[in-house]
Amino acid sequence: MDLELDGWGDGSEPVQSTETVLRRVPRSQMEGRRRDRITFRAFRPRQLKDLTGISLARQKYRGPEGVAAMPPRCPYVLAIVAEDVFRAGMSLVPDPLLPDSPGHCLLPELNSSDRASATSLRLQEELFARSRIVGPFAETDHGDSE
Repeated sequence: MDLELDGWGDGSEPVQSTETVLRRVPRSQMEGRRRDRITFRAFRPRQLKDLTGISLARQKYRGPEGVAAMPPRCPYVLAIVAEDVFRAGMSLVPDPLLPDSPGHCLLPELNSSDRASATSLRLQEELFARSRIVGPFAETDHGDSE
Protein backbone atom coordinates (compact mmCIF):
# COMPACT_ATOMS: atom_id res chain seq x y z
CA MET A 1 0.00 0.00 0.00
CA ASP A 2 1.39 3.38 -0.95
CA LEU A 3 1.72 6.00 1.73
CA GLU A 4 -0.31 9.21 1.75
CA LEU A 5 1.44 12.42 0.76
CA ASP A 6 -0.40 14.61 3.27
CA GLY A 7 2.08 16.32 5.55
CA TRP A 8 5.21 15.04 3.82
CA GLY A 9 5.97 18.00 1.59
CA ASP A 10 6.59 18.12 -2.12
CA GLY A 11 9.71 15.95 -2.24
CA SER A 12 12.20 18.80 -2.37
CA GLU A 13 12.93 18.69 1.38
CA PRO A 14 16.27 17.08 2.42
CA VAL A 15 16.35 13.31 2.86
CA GLN A 16 16.48 12.55 6.59
CA SER A 17 18.83 9.90 8.00
CA THR A 18 15.85 7.96 9.38
CA GLU A 19 14.19 7.59 5.97
CA THR A 20 14.30 4.43 3.91
CA VAL A 21 15.10 4.71 0.21
CA LEU A 22 14.31 2.10 -2.40
CA ARG A 23 16.17 0.96 -5.50
CA ARG A 24 14.23 -0.81 -8.23
CA VAL A 25 15.75 -4.08 -9.47
CA PRO A 26 14.51 -4.84 -12.98
CA ARG A 27 15.08 -8.34 -14.31
CA SER A 28 17.69 -6.88 -16.71
CA GLN A 29 19.89 -5.97 -13.72
CA MET A 30 19.67 -9.44 -12.20
CA GLU A 31 22.32 -12.06 -12.82
CA GLY A 32 22.45 -15.78 -13.44
CA ARG A 33 21.37 -17.85 -16.39
CA ARG A 34 17.69 -17.29 -15.53
CA ARG A 35 18.18 -13.69 -14.35
CA ASP A 36 17.13 -14.75 -10.86
CA ARG A 37 20.00 -13.53 -8.67
CA ILE A 38 20.39 -10.05 -7.18
CA THR A 39 23.93 -8.76 -6.67
CA PHE A 40 25.66 -5.47 -5.92
CA ARG A 41 25.36 -4.64 -9.63
CA ALA A 42 21.75 -3.59 -8.94
CA PHE A 43 23.38 -0.32 -7.81
CA ARG A 44 25.48 0.01 -10.97
CA PRO A 45 24.78 3.23 -12.87
CA ARG A 46 23.47 2.85 -16.41
CA GLN A 47 25.82 4.24 -19.01
CA LEU A 48 23.42 6.65 -20.72
CA LYS A 49 20.68 7.30 -18.15
CA ASP A 50 22.49 7.90 -14.87
CA LEU A 51 24.56 10.95 -15.79
CA THR A 52 23.78 12.77 -12.52
CA GLY A 53 23.44 9.71 -10.27
CA ILE A 54 21.40 6.57 -9.78
CA SER A 55 17.71 6.92 -8.99
CA LEU A 56 16.08 5.88 -5.75
CA ALA A 57 12.61 6.43 -4.29
CA ARG A 58 11.81 7.71 -0.82
CA GLN A 59 9.62 5.17 0.92
CA LYS A 60 7.66 7.85 2.74
CA TYR A 61 6.16 8.80 -0.64
CA ARG A 62 5.74 5.36 -2.21
CA GLY A 63 6.12 1.94 -0.62
CA PRO A 64 8.01 -1.03 -2.08
CA GLU A 65 4.99 -2.43 -3.93
CA GLY A 66 4.30 0.92 -5.57
CA VAL A 67 7.93 1.37 -6.57
CA ALA A 68 8.07 -2.14 -8.06
CA ALA A 69 4.84 -1.50 -10.01
CA MET A 70 6.20 1.58 -11.79
CA PRO A 71 6.84 0.87 -15.49
CA PRO A 72 8.62 -1.25 -16.32
CA ARG A 73 7.52 -3.47 -13.44
CA CYS A 74 10.28 -4.96 -11.31
CA PRO A 75 10.24 -8.20 -9.35
CA TYR A 76 12.30 -6.79 -6.47
CA VAL A 77 13.41 -3.60 -4.77
CA LEU A 78 16.32 -3.00 -2.46
CA ALA A 79 15.61 -1.04 0.73
CA ILE A 80 18.33 0.87 2.54
CA VAL A 81 18.19 3.30 5.44
CA ALA A 82 19.48 6.73 4.40
CA GLU A 83 21.81 6.84 7.41
CA ASP A 84 23.71 3.87 5.94
CA VAL A 85 24.12 5.78 2.67
CA PHE A 86 25.44 8.81 4.56
CA ARG A 87 27.82 6.68 6.69
CA ALA A 88 29.32 5.32 3.48
CA GLY A 89 30.22 8.88 2.50
CA MET A 90 27.48 9.29 -0.07
CA SER A 91 24.59 11.73 -0.37
CA LEU A 92 20.93 11.63 -1.40
CA VAL A 93 19.69 14.61 -3.38
CA PRO A 94 15.93 15.18 -3.66
CA ASP A 95 14.87 15.22 -7.31
CA PRO A 96 11.06 15.15 -7.31
CA LEU A 97 9.50 14.22 -10.63
CA LEU A 98 6.08 15.79 -10.20
CA PRO A 99 3.33 14.83 -10.21
CA ASP A 100 4.03 11.10 -10.50
CA SER A 101 7.15 10.60 -8.41
CA PRO A 102 7.63 13.25 -5.71
CA GLY A 103 9.90 10.89 -3.75
CA HIS A 104 12.46 10.50 -6.53
CA CYS A 105 16.01 11.20 -5.37
CA LEU A 106 19.51 10.79 -6.75
CA LEU A 107 22.68 9.28 -5.35
CA PRO A 108 25.22 11.42 -7.27
CA GLU A 109 28.34 9.55 -6.16
CA LEU A 110 27.23 6.64 -8.34
CA ASN A 111 26.92 8.00 -11.87
CA SER A 112 27.65 6.90 -15.41
CA SER A 113 30.96 8.76 -15.72
CA ASP A 114 32.83 6.40 -13.40
CA ARG A 115 30.51 3.42 -13.23
CA ALA A 116 33.27 0.81 -13.57
CA SER A 117 35.92 2.46 -11.37
CA ALA A 118 37.25 0.68 -8.30
CA THR A 119 35.64 3.36 -6.10
CA SER A 120 32.25 2.97 -7.77
CA LEU A 121 32.38 -0.83 -7.44
CA ARG A 122 33.30 -0.55 -3.75
CA LEU A 123 30.38 1.82 -3.12
CA GLN A 124 27.98 -0.46 -5.01
CA GLU A 125 29.12 -3.44 -2.89
CA GLU A 126 28.79 -1.45 0.34
CA LEU A 127 25.26 -0.32 -0.48
CA PHE A 128 24.23 -3.84 -1.41
CA ALA A 129 25.65 -5.24 1.83
CA ARG A 130 23.58 -2.73 3.83
CA SER A 131 20.40 -3.30 1.79
CA ARG A 132 17.43 -5.53 2.38
CA ILE A 133 15.79 -7.33 -0.55
CA VAL A 134 12.03 -6.79 -0.75
CA GLY A 135 9.80 -8.89 -3.00
CA PRO A 136 9.11 -10.70 -5.20
CA PHE A 137 6.37 -8.64 -6.78
CA ALA A 138 4.27 -9.43 -9.85
CA GLU A 139 5.94 -8.36 -13.07
CA THR A 140 2.72 -8.24 -15.09
CA ASP A 141 -0.83 -7.01 -14.58
CA HIS A 142 -3.29 -9.81 -13.98
CA GLY A 143 -6.33 -7.79 -14.94
CA ASP A 144 -7.35 -7.00 -11.37
CA SER A 145 -9.59 -3.97 -11.40
CA GLU A 146 -10.56 -3.33 -7.80
